Amino acid sequence: IDENGDPPRVWVKGTDFPGTAFTRSIGDTIAEDIGVHCDPEMVTFDVTEDDEIMVIASDGVFEFLTNQTVIDICAECKDPLEACKKVVDASYKKWLHYENRTDDITVIVLFLDSSKPLYRKTDKVTKLFRESKRHNQLLRNAARPSVTGAFIDEDSALVLDEHAEEEKSEEEAKKDVPQSKSELPNQ
Repeated sequence: IDENGDPPRVWVKGTDFPGTAFTRSIGDTIAEDIGVHCDPEMVTFDVTEDDEIMVIASDGVFEFLTNQTVIDICAECKDPLEACKKVVDASYKKWLHYENRTDDITVIVLFLDSSKPLYRKTDKVTKLFRESKRHNQLLRNAARPSVTGAFIDEDSALVLDEHAEEEKSEEEAKKDVPQSKSELPNQ
């Protein structure tokens, strides 16, 4: 924290450009020249039976809310969705109280219940993900020019039939060739 109370920033050396409050930007190689790294900082920890709530949030959530305040808000809620909404609301109100703008306010809340396996409802999530993936694939396909001999398989993958053009050409050629004497033109 600097003398004005601002968080540490990365500055472009020798310039008057605004600094950035982040030091990691996953996949961002452009900002590497000023000291931002694209390699993530990874921290791991073991979840124990005593852990009840996990919060993953952007720095905008914690600009004016302490870790304990965020956990207290979550602990009062009946489910993670309600917790997310209340944390976002509290953070948003604090931002507007202290600033004329807001930063990114993103939060993920997990309620950990050691009496139940963490994977208990993944079937529904997996189904929704696959439906969403298939829907997105259909939208992408709708925007593409049509391809003869292509279809979408059960895994929502676009499959091209390599022999479709040959078969189509053979079928069109057959249409042009009389199949019986009755189809011959009158002479």
